[in-house]
Amino acid sequence: MPEFFCLHCNAAIQTPGALCDSCRVDEHELLGKELAGFPLKELAGRNVHQVWYRAEGPDRPVLVKVLPTSPEVGFPEVKGFLDEVRFLRTHPHPILPEIYHTGGDRRLSFGVYEWVDGISLLTRLMDAPLSEQEA
Repeated sequence: MPEFFCLHCNAAIQTPGALCDSCRVDEHELLGKELAGFPLKELAGRNVHQVWYRAEGPDRPVLVKVLPTSPEVGFPEVKGFLDEVRFLRTHPHPILPEIYHTGGDRRLSFGVYEWVDGISLLTRLMDAPLSEQEA
């Protein structure tokens, strides 16, 4: 059976390009910790590949979007994350959140965004269909 190595600690694992169980990032493990000096205060949401946290910036709340390294996160997901960051940095617009900082290591990639108060689109759509004017 082929042997692969954890991207973080080099322990033997069964899946190429992944992390061992001890190095994998759990979404609750990050709560209360800091990423790039931003204390992660609460879980704000998640999707299949990303986890979002409400964090404290120097003078206002911020959103920290985390893309953990895992067997499920491959090149397309990382590329999409980096494309989003590049787009937001090169196309500032009043309706798009500003991106303040990016970073990462072998365990995760992250972006620090302007916090926008409100409800998610999913929550809004579950309430009632959008009117023609809202759409």
